Amino acid sequence: MTETLRILLTAGITFVAAALGSIVAPVLKAKYDAKLERHKALLARETRLYEKQSTIVAELFAHIRGVYGQLYNAFKGSLVEGEDRDFYRKDFARRNQEMINFFSINELYLPPEIVQTCRALIEAISQTRILIGYYDMPKAPTAETGWQQLSDKIFNELPPIVERAEEQCRKFVRSAV
Repeated sequence: MTETLRILLTAGITFVAAALGSIVAPVLKAKYDAKLERHKALLARETRLYEKQSTIVAELFAHIRGVYGQLYNAFKGSLVEGEDRDFYRKDFARRNQEMINFFSINELYLPPEIVQTCRALIEAISQTRILIGYYDMPKAPTAETGWQQLSDKIFNELPPIVERAEEQCRKFVRSAV
């Protein structure tokens, strides 16, 4: 092969490669740009969902704290002068219903472990409310037995569930940071 022919072939191949490159490159770029935009949109959607979940979990945390705090205050051993046990009981009942309503509306957004713990907490509080009703009944079994059951529920059984729910909420919200 002569030197001239080799130069012409090299120039021809370079020209064809450049022409193909100018045709193929925009097609590949468009294809990958579309993929990139889809991934950006998905990431933005996931970010919005996670922000909504974090807000819901933080609000649920506040509900749990409020419900248990008022329940605890209603049945703690002694009251400071001027404290009203009935206020705490009524506020507990109101906050409990608000928590149940909030949980029911937002359960879909919550992680499964938080849902499971909150269901256990709601069930335990429901049982506590039943015990409160029995304790308040005039013909209830001996007051000591009723009070002991209620006291065990409020001060021994509920705190670990409340702590687990609070810790799961903290962990979820902190994982966003």
